[in-house]
Amino acid sequence: MAENKGKYAGARHLGYWRLAARKVTAPDGTVTHPLGMVTHGFLTYDADGFMSVAFHGAPAGTPGQPTGMIAYGGPYTLDGDRMDHRIEFHSDLKRIGTINHRRIRFDGERLILSNSENGSLNEMVWERA
Repeated sequence: MAENKGKYAGARHLGYWRLAARKVTAPDGTVTHPLGMVTHGFLTYDADGFMSVAFHGAPAGTPGQPTGMIAYGGPYTLDGDRMDHRIEFHSDLKRIGTINHRRIRFDGERLILSNSENGSLNEMVWERA
């Protein structure tokens, strides 16, 4: 059987990543860390276009933030700096069938996924595991 290298073979985002930070920058420049200063989570991307992620949510009582364990996965597409996660399974069943639209960039060896919401910049910062 021939080895299948996948459509994203050799791409920089591939592999196993550990959550380093989640930060939110408000329109006034205020930075918060809704998951706290110590984060726990993993993200994987494979060359065939599938991803999965699992991380601990915000500490209980954090307003407007999901708490508990958050996990989802499914196929992804990458087009320039746009990363779309097509959610086929999710710990919140209401999210199945939705798409997470993110921007992807690198800062040294860190992978940063971001989106804007209500004027704030939300960033998930990942380091190679």
